[in-house]
Amino acid sequence: MITVLLFCGALSVVLYYQCVTNGVFVKDKLFQEESLNAICCFFILSVILFFIPVFSVSALILGTLREKGAGFLKNLGLLAVAPIGFLIFTGTALFQLDRINAGQSDSIYSIFSAAAGWVIFMLVPYGLMLWRGKKEKDQIKFYNGISGIWAVNFFILALFLLGYICRGR
Repeated sequence: MITVLLFCGALSVVLYYQCVTNGVFVKDKLFQEESLNAICCFFILSVILFFIPVFSVSALILGTLREKGAGFLKNLGLLAVAPIGFLIFTGTALFQLDRINAGQSDSIYSIFSAAAGWVIFMLVPYGLMLWRGKKEKDQIKFYNGISGIWAVNFFILALFLLGYICRGR
């Protein structure tokens, strides 16, 4: 709760300095390019420097508490799916787009299937862990599933924010 309040307060300060001129709120400034870039930079810093590490480390700690060393390695493998899957998805997309540009293919289904597989392999294991923890009334497994899902969600958010910040460069 404290983290959310600090995050919202810091975002309010960023918005204040982006949208207030001479003590007057200028509503048109909120949706200008500079304001959107400042908001995305603010979010990317908090997502990369705080939320991803906190949820990833908590997933590793809860996995260790749940199954000792095997739980740590299992969660480490599940967390590694996100960046490794991103590399596989990017490689698949670049290869298929190169084939499309060369006139060898006109199908983008392999790109969509790589994206779908990546998202499924990221979210389903932690989703099942969350569901089983709730079903078995195992709080550690339940919280481990929640922290894993949020680590993956913030990883995806970080990719989208980086994509927005780096567009057109």
